[in-house]
Amino acid sequence: YKFDDNFEDATENEIHGFGTASTSFVEGISTESKAVKFSKTDNSTFVVASPIIDSKEMTISFWGKDFSDGHIFHLTSSRSNAPMFSLNMVNGQLKFVVTIYNNSMYSFNAQPFVHPTLTDGKWHHIVLTSDFGITDKSYITNTLYVDGLKVNSVTEGTLQASYSYGSGTNFTMGGNL
Repeated sequence: YKFDDNFEDATENEIHGFGTASTSFVEGISTESKAVKFSKTDNSTFVVASPIIDSKEMTISFWGKDFSDGHIFHLTSSRSNAPMFSLNMVNGQLKFVVTIYNNSMYSFNAQPFVHPTLTDGKWHHIVLTSDFGITDKSYITNTLYVDGLKVNSVTEGTLQASYSYGSGTNFTMGGNL
């Protein structure tokens, strides 16, 4: 999603999204690019009403600026309509929590990533990788890269009962979780 004044999928998949409340398009990382801006006051969001990730191994990559505490994105699972993964910022630190069980039981007690400051008003390229049960069937290893540098990995335990992402129903960026 390039957010060039629209919410259209830039690939041949044509899985387009939409904005809610007062999302707006602003200048992106260069004067030739655009970005979407969210309003916490209006609880604005970008929603893709299709599963865009359904894998035990994934990479999520995006540019962001002016991060602040709160919800960044989540994918709702087809199992119990609950978040199967979420990214939040809590006390200035990113927390990426995987599985329905872990999101409902201890998402804000999960170990945050250690990373450089992301609240400096500059654009940052964020990449998250997740290895769900590949290294060890009871653990998930999430790794954070900031501006091309590997900065931290966090391992989170899981129960075999929650040993699946399920399949996503919709992806939501912005808003509340």
